[in-house]
Amino acid sequence: MSLFKIRDLWSTQCGKDEIFGSASIEVADITISQGCECIIVGSLNGILRIFQPHSDVNKDMGYQAIDLLLEFQLPQPILQVVVGKLVSGSQQMHLGVLHPLSFAVYSIVTLKGSTQHGDQCQLILVYEHQLKKSAYCCVIGPFGGVNGRDFTCILSLDGTLLFLEQETYALHRSLPCFLLPSYFTYVPQTDSFIFLNANWYLESYRYIVIADDTNKKLTPSWTYNISETILDIKTVTWMGNEAAILVLGEKNLFWFQDDGSLKFEKRLQYNPFCFHVYVTEPDRNLFMLIVTDTSTLLVYDQSSLCWSSQLPFLPVAVCRVNFKFIQGLIVCLSESGELQCSYLGTEPSVFLAPPLDSKVQTYDEMQQKLANVQNEIDLFTQANVTQVQTVSNELKMSVRVLSSSRLCNECALEVMLIPSTPLSNVQLTFSIQNPLKISTDVYQLSSLCEKTEVSLKVFLLTENLVPVTKLDVTIVAIYVSNTMIPRLLQSSAILPLSLVLLPAPPVKEANHKITLTVSQETVPLSQLFSELVNEEWLSHECTDNAAGFFHRNIPEAVTTIVMSKSSFRYRIQGERLSSMYLLINLLISRLEAYYKARHKPINIIHQVSLLPLPSLMLAVDQHVSLRKSLNTLKETLSIQSAQYRTIQRRLLAKLRNKTPATLSHLDTLLKESYSQILETSHSIDDKSEELKYIASELDCVINLVLMLLKHSENVSQTDLKDLSAVLDNALHFSDDQGWEEVSEAGLTYLLQTTLAKTVRDQQRTKIDPLKDVVKFKKHMSTALDRVATSSHSQLRDEARGVSPIMEGEEDVTTKSRKSSHLDAIPSRLKLLPGRKSLSNENEHVDKQEEENKIIAYL
Repeated sequence: MSLFKIRDLWSTQCGKDEIFGSASIEVADITISQGCECIIVGSLNGILRIFQPHSDVNKDMGYQAIDLLLEFQLPQPILQVVVGKLVSGSQQMHLGVLHPLSFAVYSIVTLKGSTQHGDQCQLILVYEHQLKKSAYCCVIGPFGGVNGRDFTCILSLDGTLLFLEQETYALHRSLPCFLLPSYFTYVPQTDSFIFLNANWYLESYRYIVIADDTNKKLTPSWTYNISETILDIKTVTWMGNEAAILVLGEKNLFWFQDDGSLKFEKRLQYNPFCFHVYVTEPDRNLFMLIVTDTSTLLVYDQSSLCWSSQLPFLPVAVCRVNFKFIQGLIVCLSESGELQCSYLGTEPSVFLAPPLDSKVQTYDEMQQKLANVQNEIDLFTQANVTQVQTVSNELKMSVRVLSSSRLCNECALEVMLIPSTPLSNVQLTFSIQNPLKISTDVYQLSSLCEKTEVSLKVFLLTENLVPVTKLDVTIVAIYVSNTMIPRLLQSSAILPLSLVLLPAPPVKEANHKITLTVSQETVPLSQLFSELVNEEWLSHECTDNAAGFFHRNIPEAVTTIVMSKSSFRYRIQGERLSSMYLLINLLISRLEAYYKARHKPINIIHQVSLLPLPSLMLAVDQHVSLRKSLNTLKETLSIQSAQYRTIQRRLLAKLRNKTPATLSHLDTLLKESYSQILETSHSIDDKSEELKYIASELDCVINLVLMLLKHSENVSQTDLKDLSAVLDNALHFSDDQGWEEVSEAGLTYLLQTTLAKTVRDQQRTKIDPLKDVVKFKKHMSTALDRVATSSHSQLRDEARGVSPIMEGEEDVTTKSRKSSHLDAIPSRLKLLPGRKSLSNENEHVDKQEEENKIIAYL
């Protein structure tokens, strides 16, 4: 941001709700006013305006009604306005307007007024060319070296150049290597056009080459790689008749000479937005005005920055205008139509800090000021609490589930939305577990102003043989409040049990049996599962003590619940352990809810020794075996694909050979390889579906084991939580890293840290593919046993290392204990000498030897 601000001299607003582009403004003397230029503005809404400020230099400058010479509504959007000698037989300046599908030339006629209203300007259409292709931009100039006339070159969106010699159509050519249109320029000194191609190369084409119909391929006279897209390109004449080609890129500013040589390249440390180039008279110095994305105007004298000013808005176009009363004003046009004529001022806008109050305050005044500040903080806190409560009441959501019938495997779900304020972009997301399915996962509401009810269908996929593990459905509402802040509201509902389970005759014998012991009296099954008690319940001989259930999608897997008459026990038995998980979970939760409503404590206990670990290990073996088979099939498919490509290459080489040769049964090999690839692909699809089914079975068994472990005695809940985090998410699998690899790493870490017999912390950071499934199952069994017994906790507390204490840090009690302990040592035990005593003894021996030598010498 600059220290100085640009000085506003004249400004106005061009219409309302209009859009302007970088080519929507042109400055020229079109009304034959000597030394006074006009500002011509055309919007994309099709409105053309011509301004000419009439204020005197001695008066206050400002917009007046007479400054607007002309305002006219054209039938098409205005892409660009140009001024030149566009009418044959006339040396006057005419206005050219580029529309998407036409190019029109107008004449500005001034009618002398005889009243106080002054002169009037009229817009008269001279001629118009209809375009077959959508236009992007255009340039005018004396193409071909003509004198006293200006021709027009129009660039279309597909890279086609259309040349118009005033009222006559001349020719059209297509640019090579073209992708997206950009601005281009005309260089009169070399009679050439400069474009940017799709490879970000600047290319210069002479007009004589483009106009030659016999030349089918356009050849540029010179090219230069700028390696970036351009925002604008300008050409001016300076230093005699030398052409200066200025190119504004996204990060660099280039100056080329007319022969394509680079004069300089300047790296920009900001993001440019638009620029303008002009030459001052009479010293012929070249200046550039560059506008940055921070609304800063930078003035360059060639490559040197000489001034910087802050603009009041971000313009899309900047240029220079000369009026009668003042020369060299800067004109800026914004995208919304703000038009301003300004000049560079020298009055800085600096913020001056107010002087500090050096008055010494008393203690009472400071105490009163502190109380006032504290009161303001309390009021602000109360306002925030009220605001939070208001936000929470913006939307109320209630969910209602309609029960399903016996013959129907679906139910209705109704979501009621009650807004307190108008909301927009409301999105409801529904989450439910397989094999349950909802009619739509996402429901959109563009606006929510009143009470709205959303009805959906939830149904069970009977062809899916995976048992249901949860009856919960989660609804998340995401919306945008009236303050344009995104909000989130979550709710849940429980689906009816009859949607998933049906009564069945009790089974006396089963492969899997689980016993739960309760601390209170047992509750009859007809009370716990009252929604299933009907005629079918009685027809299947289900009683309060024994009842059978089966999943709608798995009718052969019957689970039986038997209530003991003499003891407080429930026994759940069935053929499939995965189908028993939902019933056991419902039985435990409903027993807890039953006694909680009666304010009675209840403990549900399962014997740790009866955990279904063999079934868990069998499910792990099946899952690992299927994963290995799937990986083997994928490797086989990779080999077969490589073989198929090799046969293709050899067969293609024989077919391309000019000399006919036998195919050597390559066509037969190609067909056989293709058949093998199809067969292997079908096998991979079948194995993938089977793996999903086995993964669901494994997930049910793991959840069942963890739930039973939770209701076992002497189980550390912290260790159980860690183990649940490790063994959870059995549905996750990939090619090289699946549930076994992740669980193996987690189990190894737990067995070395929290579940270890001694305190060790050796965390593994690298997860390797599973190689030994026996070791993995052993780790799982060990972890389950240690969580169940909780014996490692005492060992972990006892096995603590001894940290040394420095001699100066010992307290008096410790020293006294040490001295009393040393006094108790028997006198016959001698302490070993320390380092200091040993060194003293050595010195004494050396001195004695020296004395003996001296005596012997004497």
